[in-house]
Amino acid sequence: MIPILPQTFFHIARGFFKTRGEIKKYSEQESMGDHIAVVLANNYWWGKKHFLWGEGIDLLIDHFRAVRISYKVYTPLNKDDFFKIVMASNTKELLIFGHGGRHGLQLNKLERVRYCELSNAPKKRFIAQFHCNDGGGNSLKDYIGEDGFVDNDIRHIMQNRRDIKRIIKQRYDLKKEQKRGDCYGSR
Repeated sequence: MIPILPQTFFHIARGFFKTRGEIKKYSEQESMGDHIAVVLANNYWWGKKHFLWGEGIDLLIDHFRAVRISYKVYTPLNKDDFFKIVMASNTKELLIFGHGGRHGLQLNKLERVRYCELSNAPKKRFIAQFHCNDGGGNSLKDYIGEDGFVDNDIRHIMQNRRDIKRIIKQRYDLKKEQKRGDCYGSR
C-alpha cells in the first residue's frame, strides 16, 4: 500500500492537470432529462477548483460514463447558480464538492449558502456532501434528501476517494440490479 501523503499529492496533481477545458467538456455531458448533479463549488481561488478533480470526481464520471448514468458537472459561480441547480426538478441527486461546514457551502470569496435557505427545494433521492461537515447544524440532506452521505467532521482527499468508491459500489453499480429507471442507465 502506498503511504497516504504520496497518494494525496498524486491525486492533487492529477486533479490540477484536469484543465478548465476538461471541466467544460464534462459539464457538457448534460442530460436534458433526469440526472445526477456533480457540483464543484469552489470559485474563490482558481487552483482549488482544479484540485477538486483529485477528490474522486474522476471516479464518479468514469463510472457514470461506463454504465450510462445521466449526469452533469456544474461549477456554480454564485448563490443564484447553486440555487438553480438544487431547485431544478430534473436534478434527482446532488454530489457536492467544495469547502463548507455541515450547514453550508462556501461558493466564492463573498458568498456562502446556508442549507436552510433551500429547505423548500424539491426533494432529492440522494445527497452527498464531500466537503467538511463540521460546525453542527443541519445538512442539505437533512432538509431535502431522502438518502445521503454526510459526516460530522473535516474531510480530505483520501477520505472522499474511499467513500466515493464505496458509494459507487453500493449505489451506482448497475450490475447488481436491473435498470432502476430515471437517470440510471438512460443516457
